[in-house]
Amino acid sequence: MSSYQALFNAMNQAYYRAEASVDGPAIVTDYIFAGHPVRMYNVAESLSERMQRAFSYLEKSIHDQSPSGLIIRQWDEEATGVSLPEQARTLNEGWAFEYEDGILCGSADGRYAMFREAQTVALLDRVEKAFVAWHQSARQMPIHQQSKPHNQLLAMWYGDRGIQVLHGGMVAKDAGAVLFAGPSRAGKTTSSLVCAQNGFSFLGEDFVGLSRTKTESFIGHSLFHSVRLTPEHLRRFPQMAKYAQPDISPLDAKKLIFFSDAYSGKTTLSAPVKLILFPRVTNAEEISFEPISKGKALLRFAYSCLRIPSRTKGNGMDILADVIKSTPTFWLNLGRHPEDIPGAVENILSELYPQQEKRNKVG
Repeated sequence: MSSYQALFNAMNQAYYRAEASVDGPAIVTDYIFAGHPVRMYNVAESLSERMQRAFSYLEKSIHDQSPSGLIIRQWDEEATGVSLPEQARTLNEGWAFEYEDGILCGSADGRYAMFREAQTVALLDRVEKAFVAWHQSARQMPIHQQSKPHNQLLAMWYGDRGIQVLHGGMVAKDAGAVLFAGPSRAGKTTSSLVCAQNGFSFLGEDFVGLSRTKTESFIGHSLFHSVRLTPEHLRRFPQMAKYAQPDISPLDAKKLIFFSDAYSGKTTLSAPVKLILFPRVTNAEEISFEPISKGKALLRFAYSCLRIPSRTKGNGMDILADVIKSTPTFWLNLGRHPEDIPGAVENILSELYPQQEKRNKVG
């Protein structure tokens, strides 16, 4: 038995001890993540509340008693008194590197992957499609974990299913989805949110999924409905401020808001990708578009969008290269009036896909 397998067994045993320590069974919720069934078991109620806020819009009843997708089991030490197995902190085999505020590591054969940080440790068995996680305190769960729970390991699970996780924003209109790509502070969040407030549906403003169809087209997927807003963004979108979650730490620079709280029914789970825009801030009076070469688009896309390592077959570049090759790409020059972004984006969609727009208007 490998060290990672032994750890997985130890964490599962700890989970069941935690489940036995509380009144009643674990709280079970079913979801659909990018078309795949997921069943989540949470011990205790405080943990379930945190997890359900992040994924509530993906909740869907699954009648199968044993769904073929991912099984997630996790417990809260503060609520149950069951601590993390010691070897989870000391295991030092296989591959490992620092990622964000923790360590992403795994077995040499690629079967197991683990993410360790101060208050959360999660371990994924990619063969058995099973996931077990320890949380020190759901009550004190850091904002980044509330916002996008287990995004590091879920990126691997998605990658195993042909879904590349990208750092970018995405909205959708009748013609299809628009992907906003580029580095931080380029205008992705502003472009995504102002469009979502004005006639577009919302898929995400930070992390979204991209998959390939059998006909070599591409589908964008909503992965999280969380939005992290700076004070500057809150001034620009004051109607969202009242939905901000309480701060856990005074060091949290961004407020957490769940988009569906502020705009119920305006989230789309998936849509065909029809346009890729690279926002950039300018001092121009009006918004404008400029063609961007496929080579430059791919370099900018890869540099800014492949933020989560998947350690799946390939490195994500193949799907990025293909979607850039087959999808119209433009610079989106943001002027002084961000309220004009939705109309400008809708106009370019209409120009690119006039028949689609015409059919929708007739229908």
